[in-house]
Amino acid sequence: MPPSEPSPSADGGGSGPTEHNAGGEATTELPPGLELVRTTSVFTESSVPAGLLSAHRVASGVWGRLVVSSGAVRFRFEDEEDGHVITAPGSMVIPPDRPHHLEILGPVRFVIEFHRRRD
Repeated sequence: MPPSEPSPSADGGGSGPTEHNAGGEATTELPPGLELVRTTSVFTESSVPAGLLSAHRVASGVWGRLVVSSGAVRFRFEDEEDGHVITAPGSMVIPPDRPHHLEILGPVRFVIEFHRRRD
């Protein structure tokens, strides 16, 4: 079962990476009206698919949510200079069609959830 979703906060846009975790530095909430349609298997630093480490996008109409259960990863949007360090237990919402990639920072366990609008 995924951890409870942290409450939203704004990324200040200052210099350096923004750290997100369930202990105070919360992530953006998923938009209302979405439902979970799929969750990946658990990825680790040794099993993460190469495609997640290079620029890619979530499909149109689909929202992703990176959920880190142990360790940390850096999540980087391709159009931003600074990344977001997501530490366990933490999450990051990934909007559709926005290029991004992950950087593994050491031992880690995470899943990616995919959500779309209810019909």
